[in-house]
Amino acid sequence: MKKYMKIANSILLFIFRFSFFIFLFVPIFNYSQTNISVNLVERADANKDIKGNINFSIEKFINNKISIGITNSIAKSDYIKEGVTPVQDSLIVSSSQIFSKYYFSDNIYFLIQSPISSKSPNISVNDRIRVGGGYYFNIRNNLLLNINYNLLLNRNINGFRKGKIIVGFIIKIDD
Repeated sequence: MKKYMKIANSILLFIFRFSFFIFLFVPIFNYSQTNISVNLVERADANKDIKGNINFSIEKFINNKISIGITNSIAKSDYIKEGVTPVQDSLIVSSSQIFSKYYFSDNIYFLIQSPISSKSPNISVNDRIRVGGGYYFNIRNNLLLNINYNLLLNRNINGFRKGKIIVGFIIKIDD
């Protein structure tokens, strides 16, 4: 089963990297909507603390259901060494990530997010892929309140999926 998960993760990573290049080099052919997001609050399942992390992202729609984007959200990993107490989220894997969303309706979406690369040779990008879903509320005109929950696709070495809920705002820009 692990062999198939590795293959699936490799395929997803390839799709993300390919979609990132499309995002950069083929914007003329995209669907004409861009979203700029600011995530303000994050609460992780592991430590239950509410953090005021400010992360920005830009998202471009390929069609009316699928979007791709990039964010400055930091991908972190636990420092885990046998015989030593693990230190939560102490290793920075990547300082930016790429993502894709599939919109089921105008305000409900599925999210898949991956670090662009890994700064640590012992941590694979495939181990840090996150999946989740989100919902946003229309506040006024093109200003939206965004709430999403995501977790690791694969459990970490301790068996946790490290889920987190994120609250922020989206500004829709219709080209």
